[in-house]
Amino acid sequence: MAGKNQARSSSKAFRHPRHGNRHRHQHGSQSDQAPGKQNSGVAKPMLIAEPCVEATPELDGAGLQIGVISTRAYAEVVDALATACCSELLLKGVESHNLHIAQVSLPAELPYATNQLVRAAPVHLDAMIVVGCLTEGDPLFAVAPAVANACMTVGMETKTPVIYGVLKCTDIAQARQCAGLTPKARSFGVEWAQTAISMARQNLDGGKK
Repeated sequence: MAGKNQARSSSKAFRHPRHGNRHRHQHGSQSDQAPGKQNSGVAKPMLIAEPCVEATPELDGAGLQIGVISTRAYAEVVDALATACCSELLLKGVESHNLHIAQVSLPAELPYATNQLVRAAPVHLDAMIVVGCLTEGDPLFAVAPAVANACMTVGMETKTPVIYGVLKCTDIAQARQCAGLTPKARSFGVEWAQTAISMARQNLDGGKK
């Protein structure tokens, strides 16, 4: 679906996420990559700054226009990830009216929706975040690399950072950990929000040179 028709403010739609450790899933920024694990087999999101604190000079979202597209599939997990992501964006200075939110049904629809929102948004978007989930045994699990590559292509063609936040988990229990839905778990949505701000700033600074 076209993203611009669903763009809306989200200042009241999102709650602060819970944080902690959880099993690492496969995800990446603009690519489908396997992250490293700690010796215990449990990994943390790779954060740039402390979560749930106000913006700092190193991570300031003021003035940025950020798009967030999530899937309806695995609603419990994905909604929690999107909530954490948008909460962190707001805390880091992104104004609620500068968040452009859209939804699609399945992860396979993310590349097209991302392309549409980037190209058709009423304002220039400084970064996009795509959020979804797949577990082993899901019929769509095999298309995850193609979805990641297509999202990366959108970013390269439009010169807009696209942060790829589609979980690839062994089962729903691991996915719930990654979404911060278990005790002491930290949502990876926070990492994606911080990465989006960082990439957007780098992109803007590079354009000034």
